[in-house]
Amino acid sequence: MRHAGKVRRAAAARLFCAPAAVLASLLFVTVAPAAGGAEGGRTADVVSVRGSEVPSLQGVPLERIGGYAVRDGSLKVVPLQIDERLKDGTLIYTTYRGGATAGRDGKLGAADEVLFMLQDAGERRAGEPLPPGAVRGVELRVTDPLGAPEAWFYLLEFEDQAPRSDIDYVSYDPEKDWVTARYYTVGFPYKEAIHVPSYFACTEEAGGNGKNIYDIYKVRLIIDLKLFPTLIRSQDDFVSRPFGYVDGPVRVSRRVKTRLRMVGFIKGTSSDNDSYFYPYYCSFPSRLEIPFSMGFIAYSASLKITDDLSEAARGMTWYSDKNPGGVAIDGKPGPEEEKINRGPFKWKLVTGPQGTLMNLTIFDPKLEMLEKKLYFCDDESKADSPEQFPGQIANQGFDLTNLEGVPKGVYGLAVYVFCPVDYEKGDEEMYFNSVLNPLTVSATPLPGGEEIPEKKE
Repeated sequence: MRHAGKVRRAAAARLFCAPAAVLASLLFVTVAPAAGGAEGGRTADVVSVRGSEVPSLQGVPLERIGGYAVRDGSLKVVPLQIDERLKDGTLIYTTYRGGATAGRDGKLGAADEVLFMLQDAGERRAGEPLPPGAVRGVELRVTDPLGAPEAWFYLLEFEDQAPRSDIDYVSYDPEKDWVTARYYTVGFPYKEAIHVPSYFACTEEAGGNGKNIYDIYKVRLIIDLKLFPTLIRSQDDFVSRPFGYVDGPVRVSRRVKTRLRMVGFIKGTSSDNDSYFYPYYCSFPSRLEIPFSMGFIAYSASLKITDDLSEAARGMTWYSDKNPGGVAIDGKPGPEEEKINRGPFKWKLVTGPQGTLMNLTIFDPKLEMLEKKLYFCDDESKADSPEQFPGQIANQGFDLTNLEGVPKGVYGLAVYVFCPVDYEKGDEEMYFNSVLNPLTVSATPLPGGEEIPEKKE
């Protein structure tokens, strides 16, 4: 019987800790679109190109590759980022001790990732001369599947070091573990659960007031085990350690290693939680690994994942696609809350003088057996520990049940939160298109139709 208990508790650990990546991905995302931007309103889009898509530049030292766009009749340098990856696509991180997770060769490889903002692309080159020192390049055509005008971006190889834009859209402070962008700041001051954000503020440029409106991203797992007492776990039951980061002008990547605390000598498995911070949004992709049906060890299992806000969020209004009338956030339950449609929702947001925070969660279609309901509580007197600030201020998110009905398999999950400037009702789709209808890219060597000069070593 002891052995059976050990097996079942270890199984519970794997079922919850392999999903630690899920929980981290279900976290939090921030997006803040820039003023102006590309036609069609897709200011939040980041364009990604693999080195394999630009074979004529493979093997070129990264310092000799620059990003350009046609502006006012000439090619102008614009922000560009190249992240080195291993051949299998694994991102190479800088560790907090100054090393790296793998060796970098400093040359563009097939798996490396080139990143730039759609808003930095321009018109197609029409005979404009290449900048001094440029010896060859690639023309990237960016196409919107929804029919917006095409945009053009140029990767140019230089004889020596390529010019670089001085624009840095997003930066990372590894000592403070702090991400700063033009339109938002996100941090992790609640150290009991360092893989989940516990600070978020919209800047004045984003229409906010620069104050933290966030308590913490909350996780509540309840497993009614068949042979043992009910197992209850929260974000405080994770042991998290920042592992590595990549800080570029277009994206900050952050990896945290996480392990779930279990009972006694039973140890939860470890997992890597990756998060990506862009100029206008953050993403937390995740994999949920179910080694066997949870129904084998439990009568029932549920997971509540919510965003609890801080007292500074008072005066904002909460909306969702199922609740377009909105609910005023004041920390006190009222008749509006009683009338909330608590059925499954696609998106939710809070908006006010503090800024706008808009959330989109995408579940794997194979998780359709999960029962998804809205959890919403705006009651400062109702404790929900562990928490950073007492009470619940517009604590809202998913209440997921029927986890015991999820079959063995691997599932995906992602969360996006947008923080639009000058938000108006109806803007949601414009921002969600950057995720739901991604841009496509095609590459053509330059100069078009002309002989390409020999590469200079």
